[in-house]
Amino acid sequence: MTSTAPAPAAPPDRRAATPPGPVVLTVVVLAVAALVVLVSDWWPGSRNTTDFDRLFFGGVAVLVLLVTGLVWAIKALYVLGRDRTWSWWIAAAPAVVVAGAAVAAVLPIPDFESARPEFDGYVRALPDDPAYRAEGVRLGGIEIAHVHRGPDGGVYFQDDDGTFLSVSSGWVYSPDRAPVGRDDFTATPLGDGWYSYTEVWRD
Repeated sequence: MTSTAPAPAAPPDRRAATPPGPVVLTVVVLAVAALVVLVSDWWPGSRNTTDFDRLFFGGVAVLVLLVTGLVWAIKALYVLGRDRTWSWWIAAAPAVVVAGAAVAAVLPIPDFESARPEFDGYVRALPDDPAYRAEGVRLGGIEIAHVHRGPDGGVYFQDDDGTFLSVSSGWVYSPDRAPVGRDDFTATPLGDGWYSYTEVWRD
């Protein structure tokens, strides 16, 4: 009686790898959009981001982008390396990242020089009140935490993005003399009675 060799086992049914799809693309779009918003100093709502907001939201967006990038890389390697096929979904996420970087590079970022006409108009319209104070002022795309007259007579504009812990910064209009501020205070002349300042509180 002769024995027959067992038939070779059939190769396992290997499923084709799936390329990175709409979910990966959506997450990348949201993370890149958040980073563009932070870089361009613009945030939906009435106030810009503060330094803490930048660190938190920027860190979360970068972390999400890195994790999603790892998922994209694994899926793309399976499709390209193992299955040797191509899908336009592979190019979608990198294209979004490149487009976001290009947009962030060309978007105008509000600064004092571009907003100076609005600052000048604001100080011209100020009431002659030494106790004057206003909060939540927006001038030329720059969010001002508050405006007040200092003891030295200068009009102080505290930058909403320039306050972090015990440090604040902004601009002061003091045409008659250099501002003195309080605590550790430094002022840099900008011309026409304007100064940029940094103040460190030493309570």
